[in-house]
Amino acid sequence: MEQKINVLLIAHNEKEMLQKSIESIRQCDDINNVSIVVVDNASEDGTEEWLSKQEDISYATEEGYVGSWGKVVNEAMEYFTLEGDILLLSPGYTVVGSCIGKLAQVLHSKEEIAAVGPLIDGMNAKTNGSYAQQDNMGNNIERVLELDVNVVMIRGDVFQNNGKMDEIYNYRSFTVLDYLVSCIKARGQLYCVANAAAKKEGESFAEENVWEDVPKIRNKWGMHYFSIEGNDHLINMFTEEKDTPISVLEIGCDCGATLMKVKNRYPNASIYGFEINENSAQIAGTFAEVTVGNIEEFHLPYEKQQFDYILFGDVLEHLHNPSGVVSYCREFLKEGGSIVACIPNVMNISVVADLLEGYFTYGEIGLLDKTHIHMFTFKEMARMFMDAGYSVENVIMRKNPINEEHEKLLDNIMAMVHESERWMFEAFQFVIRAEKK
Repeated sequence: MEQKINVLLIAHNEKEMLQKSIESIRQCDDINNVSIVVVDNASEDGTEEWLSKQEDISYATEEGYVGSWGKVVNEAMEYFTLEGDILLLSPGYTVVGSCIGKLAQVLHSKEEIAAVGPLIDGMNAKTNGSYAQQDNMGNNIERVLELDVNVVMIRGDVFQNNGKMDEIYNYRSFTVLDYLVSCIKARGQLYCVANAAAKKEGESFAEENVWEDVPKIRNKWGMHYFSIEGNDHLINMFTEEKDTPISVLEIGCDCGATLMKVKNRYPNASIYGFEINENSAQIAGTFAEVTVGNIEEFHLPYEKQQFDYILFGDVLEHLHNPSGVVSYCREFLKEGGSIVACIPNVMNISVVADLLEGYFTYGEIGLLDKTHIHMFTFKEMARMFMDAGYSVENVIMRKNPINEEHEKLLDNIMAMVHESERWMFEAFQFVIRAEKK
């Protein structure tokens, strides 16, 4: 029996965007048994009047604006008695061709899959432009820890097992993210389907104050950072062919997004994580071998010379003794093995400009993240690794745009210094591969 699919849209003064989304559903070329459900969240732009004239849409109208996006979804699930899979679609996002059918195929291809999503304008969840897996129906798929929250299909039995969406958040972004994380912790899997396409057609309801939900999700999950996007810059430093059975350890693996990307790109890899936050480690532990611990206690539970790579993705700057840690990790690397690390550059011109004005202000994120303990320049980073018994084999520089004022300041600085080069001030972050000597 074909699974029923409910496309659920929640609109607030987004009639034009809503119309584009619904028209794209109507034009899908391969779907049957699909119903369109709309909740008009107290719109004042004629949305309700337009909906009342549509014979193929089930709709309800909230008389007053409901501040909790999750509450609207939960009420819709009950009011319409929705059974089957749910495609959460934001007004202004359109599905293309056979998108819905392909998503449904993958969603039901394995019992473990909880939710799937398409590529949005061909941009999200890519691994070097290609996908590591193909299912038996010819769909190119990649297992991920994140999906674009604007187009997500969730299995009907997941709602039955996991329950309602949390109503503490005001906005879609964190409501859906929270629900997907709960799916992963229940050992459900998320997949991006590369040959299922969706597009963003215009600006829908702006989540202007979305960041007010950040403390809520941090408190609920016990994480200062909520990182579910893997670091391709680290993996791009690997030198092996894709079918090589490498062994990779990530120190401070967080939820394991980078390790998942390693496994997607190197299917024969053995992946390990070492993470201080037990909540993050539980998520990463659903697909990798993860140990909870503090690297600065120097008690890694692994064999000597076990790993081809040990990864530090924006971790070393958070340690009290980073030089001692990289020195300690050397014994766990195979001969020719490497540490690969991302490290912020405190010599960036934006930091120097503020310092010249007397400011060295810490914040929540960025180069002066308030949780940073050690600061690095290019020379200090390279010296740390060389002193610990490594040779620096490759370094790439990541830049952010530099404004005209900082360019002029940098011109003046370069006329004064003798041992520094311009790129040392331009770099926002360095990615380094240091090989065990």
